[in-house]
Amino acid sequence: MLYEECPAPARLQPYVSRFWFVRGAPRAKYEKILPGPSAHLILNLSSPYRLIDPFAGVPERGA
Repeated sequence: MLYEECPAPARLQPYVSRFWFVRGAPRAKYEKILPGPSAHLILNLSSPYRLIDPFAGVPERGA
């Protein structure tokens, strides 16, 4: 598994503390992120684990 961490650029540092990059096969179906003093934003750039269609089962409107 590849793991890299780098500080945010100076302009983003008031809002962002660091960037993380992880590449590798997931070890488990779900990843746990324990609560802490900061918020996390996760972008999954691989194949999706699950696709959710918000319009599934909604009938189409006539033209």
